[in-house]
Amino acid sequence: MVYVGMSDQMAPSTMSTPVPTPPSTLVDDTPDTLIALSRLREDPDAAVRRSVAESLEALARTRPTVVLATAQRWLAEGGPHTRTVVRAALQVLSRSGDDMARRLLGFAPEVAVRVRDVVIESDHVRVGESLRVRAKLVSAETRRAAVSIDVGIDDCRPTVVTNRHLDPLETVDIRLVLPLRSDAARPGPHTLAMRVNGRLETEVTFTVVM
Repeated sequence: MVYVGMSDQMAPSTMSTPVPTPPSTLVDDTPDTLIALSRLREDPDAAVRRSVAESLEALARTRPTVVLATAQRWLAEGGPHTRTVVRAALQVLSRSGDDMARRLLGFAPEVAVRVRDVVIESDHVRVGESLRVRAKLVSAETRRAAVSIDVGIDDCRPTVVTNRHLDPLETVDIRLVLPLRSDAARPGPHTLAMRVNGRLETEVTFTVVM
């Protein structure tokens, strides 16, 4: 049984070695920044590697194509720490639905994993309560599969609730606790969408009541 909440926690980090921060406006400086980051991505200091990932992630907000090409090149070049650095750097793009970012992280949209038996424990949720959802992840893959499950309510931006691997032909029960925020908390009918690796899998409806 997998029990998942929606809170994300980030541990503070310190830097023992200065790492260049990507500029937000100087396009000519971007190649030099990427060269510097590339040299540091295999630094023996984990704090330096985290800072490399954070710098690349910051650059992805304004130059996603450049960052995706860089990540793809780094992965091709390899290195014992490169995949971990790239995984952290691409989180923003992956969470915002970028298909190439998901693929580089190993979350292929065409993966043969389905969401089945979705049950909302109460289809009438009171304002201020959380939505509690049960479902099954069913894999038809004959090899281990990486899956990223995200949920979205109405037109709100989807949120990743779990990343995991499923063994061949494995079925996993999951439970989600989803706090209702913003427009999703207003009284009336709503639609919950669940996606596997960015692919829409199922939609269920519920009602928020006073």
